[in-house]
Amino acid sequence: MILLTRSPAPAGRSMSCNLFCHSNPKAKPMNNPAAPIGHNRRDYTDDVRREIAEALDPYRQRRDEFIAAAGRAVVRSIDEAGRAADLIGMAGEVGDRVTAARKDVSDPHFEAHRTAIAEATAFWEPVTEAMADVQGMVDAYTAKRDALIAQQKAEQAAAAQPAAPGPRANVDYAAPVQPRSQPETPAPTAREGVAVPAPARTASIRGDYGYKVTKVAETVIEVVDWRAVPEHIMDSPVVKEAIRKVALGIVRATKITSIPGLAISEAGKNSIRR
Repeated sequence: MILLTRSPAPAGRSMSCNLFCHSNPKAKPMNNPAAPIGHNRRDYTDDVRREIAEALDPYRQRRDEFIAAAGRAVVRSIDEAGRAADLIGMAGEVGDRVTAARKDVSDPHFEAHRTAIAEATAFWEPVTEAMADVQGMVDAYTAKRDALIAQQKAEQAAAAQPAAPGPRANVDYAAPVQPRSQPETPAPTAREGVAVPAPARTASIRGDYGYKVTKVAETVIEVVDWRAVPEHIMDSPVVKEAIRKVALGIVRATKITSIPGLAISEAGKNSIRR
């Protein structure tokens, strides 16, 4: 049992009202259009832009020089290819220093951002866990309720079916017909005396504050036989990329060179290093 109150609810009021309404049963503080928390907080975006501009300014001339040198670069011989490699390598080194300068500015903000998220998550986590337990209770109740409704509907359908005819009596058509002094009362059918179940209840579940339990359709797909999956799905780029990533991980871990259905080869890629 979940207790949301610290005192018994007055007659005519729900127990949950004590959590929100206090002395006014019609008050709904959650709908109070008060200013949000932090509405008057200073925006530090301009400060960050100014800090990062100051940190990157020493590299502005080098940036322009690298761009101009790249525009003049021509690679038609081994010497020109070597000079291009020097250009790329030096640009990479300066780029590393630019990244370091950026981190000096961004990391404190990033750490503050992560800290704020972690603190807020830890603060509200007990409520999240408690509500998950309550959600489990609601799910268990609705599952039991749905099963009962299905059973009631099945009983109604069975009760509405006509009774099966009984065995026919042997009649002697040669015997004389005897007059009857009273009208014949029809014999009771096999279904008479059987109580018809009450209609299944399908009323919605709704709280005092308007929150209600609704069924949300959720599509769940599980691969039970990948050999039977249609070819157009298996040939989709998403599936092929997923297969490629799995296979690449296997090849790197085991150094195998052959996987049925896959072509494995080595591809060279230029890397500029000292």
